[in-house]
Order: sequence, then C-alpha cells, then structure tokens
Amino acid sequence: NRSLLYIVDINHDDLTVALNSARSEAERRYLQDQYCAAFKERDLKDILYSASTQAGGNFDIYVGAGNLCGFPFGSSEQIALLSAPKFQTALREITNSELETPTLHPLNAWVTPTATS
Repeated sequence: NRSLLYIVDINHDDLTVALNSARSEAERRYLQDQYCAAFKERDLKDILYSASTQAGGNFDIYVGAGNLCGFPFGSSEQIALLSAPKFQTALREITNSELETPTLHPLNAWVTPTATS
C-alpha cells in the first residue's frame, strides 16, 4: 500500500503568457503578484528533495512542467494515467469552452515512498 502526494502549481516561467491573458489592470496586478511568488521547476525539485532528505530520503520525486500532468509524452507514467478509468471520466467532463485559455505549463510534482522489494 503506497501513499501519493500530488502537487500542481503555477509555473513562474509562465509569467509573460499569464500577464498577456489578463482582462483588466487589476487582474494583471494579481497575476503579477502570484506568478512572481511561484516556483520555477528547479526550485520546486530542490525543495522536495531537501524535504525528502530531512524525512529520511525514502521517496521517489518527479517534477515536470507541461504535457499531461508533467509526464513526458509516451512515458509509462503518462500511459498508466491515461488508462485509469477515473482519469478518463474526468477528461470526458472537460468541454472545449473550458479549454479556451492561454497555453500554460503548470508545475506537477509527484512524491511517493520508494518501493521496497
């Protein structure tokens, strides 16, 4: 029985795209504040590895931006996710109108205890 911690957050590197999508000056100021406080991919990795070390270091950590949940296209993790019935159901519930947003690359982090044999 394995636990899983999944983190999704805005990506500091998307600042320009986010600001260009602002619909008002107030929204632009809000996005500026949020994205300037966001992590870059490397920063999030460093924090999670540091926390893992402090907790005993028995964790597998993956951090990625973009693609499907941060996993590279065609990876075994992406294929397993696409094969999960609950994930397929969630995908079907998304409509095209909900996808009319700028192309952002949110950070996705997966932390699981290291499998023991």
